Amino acid sequence: MKRLAKRAVLTLAMVTSLGLVAPVVASANDRPHATLPTPLQQYHLQLRLYNHELLVINQAYHSAITTAQTVELARLRVAKTAARKSLIRADYHEAIVAATAKWQNALAALGNPPLPPAPSHPTTTTTLAQL
Repeated sequence: MKRLAKRAVLTLAMVTSLGLVAPVVASANDRPHATLPTPLQQYHLQLRLYNHELLVINQAYHSAITTAQTVELARLRVAKTAARKSLIRADYHEAIVAATAKWQNALAALGNPPLPPAPSHPTTTTTLAQL
């Protein structure tokens, strides 16, 4: 279980570093006459990074659940008494609760997806009284 926790922390650290480094690398440009990305291009880049981080978080959660299930089944095969099997199931449920809490915390730390840029052209509303 400690190994799984270390993996989850390592995965979150990698995701965070990717989120911090990717915009810097994406903004690096060899051509001095290149134009800056448009707000829509920036939005698409931010959305791609957000979706990637979300995918990594969900994969880590799925891996934790799968590991907990595998450990539970392996331990249940060798358990002899009903009391021992009950303890194994309790450990499994604790692992699921811990993985779910880490998943929820990671999602909260990730925040909401980026919002698309506002339209660049102004819009006006015409009412019947104005006609």
